[in-house]
Amino acid sequence: MQTPATNNTISLETLPPDKLPASKFDWNKEFLTPETLITDSYKNTENVKTFFVAEIGDHFYFTVEFMNWINHHIGQPLSDAILRWEELREKKKDNTFKSEIASQIEYNRYIRNCLAANPELTLADAIKYWKLKRVRKEGRTYEKTDLDLK
Repeated sequence: MQTPATNNTISLETLPPDKLPASKFDWNKEFLTPETLITDSYKNTENVKTFFVAEIGDHFYFTVEFMNWINHHIGQPLSDAILRWEELREKKKDNTFKSEIASQIEYNRYIRNCLAANPELTLADAIKYWKLKRVRKEGRTYEKTDLDLK
């Protein structure tokens, strides 16, 4: 069972957004409540996961979009994060929803776009075209002309 720790909140009204101090809030050990504010030292820890599972349910899991939201909402209470997670979960129920793939995940983006544009291809085919494109150093985004690579 978690025990309450010192209240370590940040008053955003007195600080410009780009001058937030490095928080000493320990996301591994602090007692978390829906009123706990997200700090600039936020980490996805087991303590945080335990909190979200207790608040949201066993179906909770971290997603890239959710983690990005948290990292861009310093000073917001965890209750807002709970609402955002539930909004994102509802969006995923829509069959047309595609989650954003971060720019550093070029491989995943390429494979998804290649297969979406060419449903007749297999995953092995898409991987082959990715490897051919990557060797040529002609960019890392899928283009229809990639199917001409040999």
